Amino acid sequence: MAEITSAGSTGKIEINSQASKLTYAARTDVGLVREHNEDSLVAYPPLFAVCDGMGGHEAGEVASRIAVETLVKEAPSTADGTGLEHAIIAANHAVIDGARTGEGRPGMGTTCTSLIIEGNRLVIGHVGDSRAYLLRDGELIQLTQDHSLVADLVRQGRITREESRVHPQRSVITRALGSDPNMLPDIYEFALRPGDRLLINSDGLSSMITDASITTILSGFDDVDECADELVKAALQAGGHDNVTVIVIDLPDDLPISPEADEGGTAAMPTAGEASAATPDITVSPTAGKDATDKTAKQPKRRKASVIAFVVALVAIIAAATGGTYAYARHVAFLTTDDSGYVTVYQGFPDDIAGVSLRWYVKTTDIKAQELPQPVQERLTQGIKVGSLDDADSVLTDYREQIAEQQVAQNPATSTVTTSTTSSAASTVSEDSARTAQTTSEQNA
Repeated sequence: MAEITSAGSTGKIEINSQASKLTYAARTDVGLVREHNEDSLVAYPPLFAVCDGMGGHEAGEVASRIAVETLVKEAPSTADGTGLEHAIIAANHAVIDGARTGEGRPGMGTTCTSLIIEGNRLVIGHVGDSRAYLLRDGELIQLTQDHSLVADLVRQGRITREESRVHPQRSVITRALGSDPNMLPDIYEFALRPGDRLLINSDGLSSMITDASITTILSGFDDVDECADELVKAALQAGGHDNVTVIVIDLPDDLPISPEADEGGTAAMPTAGEASAATPDITVSPTAGKDATDKTAKQPKRRKASVIAFVVALVAIIAAATGGTYAYARHVAFLTTDDSGYVTVYQGFPDDIAGVSLRWYVKTTDIKAQELPQPVQERLTQGIKVGSLDDADSVLTDYREQIAEQQVAQNPATSTVTTSTTSSAASTVSEDSARTAQTTSEQNA
């Protein structure tokens, strides 16, 4: 059974272990500004994860706790990207359900950066702006891409990485658990080497100190405990504006290298006894760089959400070569917004294919994008791809249910009044019908 540990409103949690031949240390600290710690983490070899909750007290910490608890229950015991993806999707639904049932609050959410280590195989599942890094031969490599507005602007070349650190909208997240039932995580796969050092952290670290500082600390302390302590210390000395959580993991020098893993197959997995000699260490919040382009590492395989755009484009190109582009574009669909801010449905692709527009207007809905969670609004501006018009209708149904539930949560009295009014109206109709029936009976007599 999972061991649940609370950090306390102003305290910090320390986790240290050498289980499964992996040496790791985890730390989480409330910081110097926030009153409550909304971060949660799990250290349960081969599973490690950091979740940074959002939504305020009694919301963010609830969302992150639900996420890590679900991951422990649902994550695979091997480096299975599809299995990890399903676990993160389950965590997303669990956070959404938690808000609906009153376990947390409407609008709560959390990031989720999780990884599974199997031999020399590494699988990462990622949503939000928490990060996973790899330190190899003194070089720091950011293995994940932030799902944030400023990260999108950097990738588009509109601002620099330095400018993103002080941008007024740097806290806007474009993807998170708890906001969109159709959310899909990024999935990456890498081949590890003996002596590699991994870091998972919330943005309470990476927003406070630079990648250069992170590199210096990761390279300067051989002991994982000292390294984790120094990372948190550096974030606090820089201002500690947010909760800060870190997990530092060292790969052994005798790391088993599987030829199958290098080829994308399944690496040898330690026995159950070797994998973990204890229950998982789960730390939940209190109740009261460089992009991954290292040529020596295996290029990440981004499934589902990350691959969809590539697959759609690839299929379109193949279809063009065979004369089937038009037919394929008529099959797929996407959702976006019109100039008035209403959700709109199109067939085809949101982006041009080889300079050719392949999209056709279908309908404008009565759904206002501003009534949806901020991450959904951001995705709509880019176009949310779906497999068909039926899939688009399913997404629209989800959006309407979210809006209705949010309205009920904000105005619970409205629902009661409406029900009472409806009951009264129904009673009146029944009485009128009875009178009519009685009159007709008398006339017939």
